[in-house]
Amino acid sequence: MTGGAGGGGAPMTASFAAQMNTKPNAMTYVSITIVMMGALMFGIDQNNFGLVHGMQSFCEFWCPKFDFEGGKTNPQFCSIIGGLQAEEQPAAWTTFNSFGLNMVSIGMATGCLTLAPISARRWGRRITISLGGLTCFLGCIIVSYISTTVPVYLIGRFFTGYGCGIACYCLPMYQSEVATMSIRGLMGSFFQLMVVIGGVLAIIALGLIEDWKQGFMLPGYAGLVVGLAVWMCPESPRFVIDRFGKDAGRPVLQRVRNGDIEAELEFLHRNLQEEKQAGSVPISELFTKPGLRLRVFTACYLQAAQQFTGVNAFLGYQT
Repeated sequence: MTGGAGGGGAPMTASFAAQMNTKPNAMTYVSITIVMMGALMFGIDQNNFGLVHGMQSFCEFWCPKFDFEGGKTNPQFCSIIGGLQAEEQPAAWTTFNSFGLNMVSIGMATGCLTLAPISARRWGRRITISLGGLTCFLGCIIVSYISTTVPVYLIGRFFTGYGCGIACYCLPMYQSEVATMSIRGLMGSFFQLMVVIGGVLAIIALGLIEDWKQGFMLPGYAGLVVGLAVWMCPESPRFVIDRFGKDAGRPVLQRVRNGDIEAELEFLHRNLQEEKQAGSVPISELFTKPGLRLRVFTACYLQAAQQFTGVNAFLGYQT
């Protein structure tokens, strides 16, 4: 029974896909560009720490808070500590910077695995992206202007990453659901492009900025922009159709399309119905079913292999 329903549904869905003649309009590109400010935020956040923690202003602010062995905590030592070789720096200072770097990564992993999936599924893509951007901004505020102790500083670093993780969970989802099939691949590459642009902008800005607080605020500024500007964009049509039905999704889809949207609207509606009928794949099958196992391995290994190059170590300690 289930097999027959599935067999009948696939050709019908394919026929609707063949009939689609909608084209992206200006709002399609504007919406994707705005949300990809979240990727810009991520790129800045990946590159700013490596330069900021070597700034003299950063060292002079935080170094006196440590009681290094040998009475080294004095203004002269603190003014040069950032430029010392790793083996010349006190262990407590090295640990402090290591945690400052890694708390963002821990925050990102936590954000994208906890709140982000719940928010994106229940409340929508826009609110999730906005929540991520504004949380990153809050984290930067804590780091730059509230933290006077190491624990508060680390909490701020965690929330900076937490916000990035929430936003970055939803960015590829939003762009793929707003883009038409003809531009989906192109728009998919936009995420990585904006990450790299963010990194370049961070390095240029930090060549001009001497205040460590403003250095740490850079990803927060991008987060604030995307957190507010995303509300000028329409919600994901797919999300609206899924939560509120086909009729509610019609005007949303029309905002990001040129041409007759009925075939695409029906295509999205039927796809969502088929997904609900198919149900979820058990986690165990991701690793035991041959076809799924290879896909999961490929998707995860590509990202893991990138980390094995040591790129984060270069970025985090580029000073």
